[in-house]
Amino acid sequence: MPTNKMKESEKEIGHERLTDCSFKIPAVEGMGAGAGFQLKNLALPENYEDLIGKLDAKINISDVFSRTLEIDCRHFYLPQGFIEFKNNLLSQIVFGGLGESPRVFLDENRTDYETGMETYQFENVKNIQMAMVLAKTISEYMNFLLSTQQSNEQYGYVDYFNNGSRDVFFPII
Repeated sequence: MPTNKMKESEKEIGHERLTDCSFKIPAVEGMGAGAGFQLKNLALPENYEDLIGKLDAKINISDVFSRTLEIDCRHFYLPQGFIEFKNNLLSQIVFGGLGESPRVFLDENRTDYETGMETYQFENVKNIQMAMVLAKTISEYMNFLLSTQQSNEQYGYVDYFNNGSRDVFFPII
């Protein structure tokens, strides 16, 4: 017997409440003709030094993010990336050794137009899965930093899961 009452978990279309969040949405852009990918709009938060100072000293941030990166690399059959931190600030993720290795790094010479803060950049990233994993890892790191304060700011990224027959990709914001 149909009822007009909606369950608590159901909502009418068009009556959702918007949360008061400020999203930063980084972009992975193809440079065309097999030239690889570039990263845009992924800058440090303005108060990143304060946020790093609020991190729990018991948490080994390098281990946390190295494990997550290892899982993502294994899923996409990528070589294992190496994460480098300097005083709990993620400075780069490198695949391979020195030279022309794919990496994402904090570029102190390039700043975000709006905030003036340093941005992360790709170098020699030619694989879309690698580009997505790198952007995801940096965004998760930023969200981890922002979780130390009462902030409505978040960094979005593309995540994935395997539904048994293929990978499914979806935005996290």
